[in-house]
Amino acid sequence: AEAADPAPRGKVDMARAYSGLHFVSVEVLDQLDREEAEAAEKSEERVTHLTAAVASFGLDGGLKEVSESYKSFGLCQVSGAMWTFREWVPGAQAVFLCGDFNGWDTGATPLAESEEAPGLWSTTIEGKATAGLVKGSKYKLFIRPQCGNDYWAVPAWSKRYTYTEDTRLLDAVCWPIENKPTQKSADVAVADERIYECHLGLAAREGKEAGFKEAAEALLPRVARNGYTSVLLIGALECKEYSSMGAQPVGFFAPARQLGTPEDLIDFINRAHQLGLRVLLSIAHDCAACCEDGLPGQFFFEGEQGFHPSSGARLFDYSQKEVLRYLLSSLAFWTQEYGVDGFRFQGVSSIIYADHGMWAPTKPEELDEYLAAENKLNNDGVHYLMMANSLLGELGQGVASIAEEFTHFPSLCSPVPEGGLGFTMRQVSSLPQGLRTLLKTRRDEEWA
Repeated sequence: AEAADPAPRGKVDMARAYSGLHFVSVEVLDQLDREEAEAAEKSEERVTHLTAAVASFGLDGGLKEVSESYKSFGLCQVSGAMWTFREWVPGAQAVFLCGDFNGWDTGATPLAESEEAPGLWSTTIEGKATAGLVKGSKYKLFIRPQCGNDYWAVPAWSKRYTYTEDTRLLDAVCWPIENKPTQKSADVAVADERIYECHLGLAAREGKEAGFKEAAEALLPRVARNGYTSVLLIGALECKEYSSMGAQPVGFFAPARQLGTPEDLIDFINRAHQLGLRVLLSIAHDCAACCEDGLPGQFFFEGEQGFHPSSGARLFDYSQKEVLRYLLSSLAFWTQEYGVDGFRFQGVSSIIYADHGMWAPTKPEELDEYLAAENKLNNDGVHYLMMANSLLGELGQGVASIAEEFTHFPSLCSPVPEGGLGFTMRQVSSLPQGLRTLLKTRRDEEWA
């Protein structure tokens, strides 16, 4: 067969020239413009709400000053013979601090309610009364509500807990932290991050959890030798049930008692920094344990909305100013008092979505349609995450913020000033499930 005549000189073969182009209608372009404008409007609304929420605290220092509330809330030693105590107890008629230091006398140490901030109760303990406030002494709150019966409560801002066998309940204990972080680790670029994830309770020997001391001696040198840049601690916060893997804490300012003392954890972090490792903390700000010796009910939604539909954990009400203060302060506490270099936020999908991510699609095209519907987002939760990441940026350059999120939520790692949530990294928590599905449903010959 004869070859086809080539195109005449000076003429262009239009079929070939335009074979790789796709024409888009004006209607489609208009729709794209509308979607872009709507996304920009939502981002602007988020930033505006964030600014108003920070201003509502009425503090000139902004988020950083709010986050330093751990220095004045809970039991704090001002000097050798002076202690202060402050707690959020809305709806109370009277509040008393009781413990070993005053013989558990329910009327010996009353708290006074603030006139400027109703619901905030405080007291000062001075002189001979402080003699019993020694390391390890127990204390609790005795609360007389405006309605209902008197009851005991574990203070929310406790820095240390102990388990009492005869009552099978946790008690707060006085525990002034003696040593402080001595050395900060070097900043690591996100692209160069290699994270060693570990749960020390799973590394049990002789029927006991490994603990911070043993991990500092045996684990950290091996992690450093193998080229890792960071250690991610799971289950390091105090939990009622240690088997929850840190997913349902009872206190957000206390290390797990099974792993050692606060001083042991600080020594662990100091040792990691000496080896050039950063220490990241897995923290659950999506929920807390549901138990009578955990956080009190005012931190959570009322009724069924206050319980996770699958785990039964208590769900935070992020619209409450004191809830925001509590959670933000916990981030500053761990970075400033323990030297933690960053956080992995557990259950971010549960915070973002009104249905806690249980029905959110994972495919991007389906997720866009899902998010376009009303009442799919927990806007207060989204605003809290923006606050948290803004705060971490203020606390120090290089503080890591990792989101455990499985729905590919848009703008998750975009900067907060642009309306994003501000995370520095995202952990793809759906990957293990995808791998299990692949192994179950595909033959080896179908892998590509």
